[in-house]
Amino acid sequence: MRVPESVSKSMSESVSKSMSESVSETVLSVGSVGLSGGGSVGEPGEGSVREPRRGSVRRPGRLRRSVTAVATAVGALALAVGLPASPAGAATGPFSYVYDDGTGTPRLGLLDDPPSRECITLPEVADPAVPPAHTPRNYTGSTATVFAGADCTGDYFNLRPNGGHASERLKVRSVVFS
Repeated sequence: MRVPESVSKSMSESVSKSMSESVSETVLSVGSVGLSGGGSVGEPGEGSVREPRRGSVRRPGRLRRSVTAVATAVGALALAVGLPASPAGAATGPFSYVYDDGTGTPRLGLLDDPPSRECITLPEVADPAVPPAHTPRNYTGSTATVFAGADCTGDYFNLRPNGGHASERLKVRSVVFS
């Protein structure tokens, strides 16, 4: 069935007119909520544009996430550069002790930045025939647990970090740092 040309033309004009009116109404309603950025203040419905309320304009979420990501990266870089370089898992600082060399002369032994959580037998007193070391001083940032026997065996004593010490009565052959 064929539609007469006059009816087709009338329907086309009607659809075109209603679409045009719909677009115009949409543009006016968008303008009335203040998206145009200015204008005079008046009552709604008078064709005037309202100014947005303070605090009603929001930043896009994507920009906020970008700024946060950049700030985090800069902070991490500053932290990494600002930290002192030390071996991973090391107690930073010196640990000293006194031992007697083969002639009976006291000598100072030193462990500088020793590894953490690893038993260290003091090399100068590892042999049970040699007298043990004594007078330990812990200037590391970790607790030092000193042992009377080699390989962290026997009686033990904890020395606090940053200055913990004991007298010459405490005999030491090995140590572990927390």
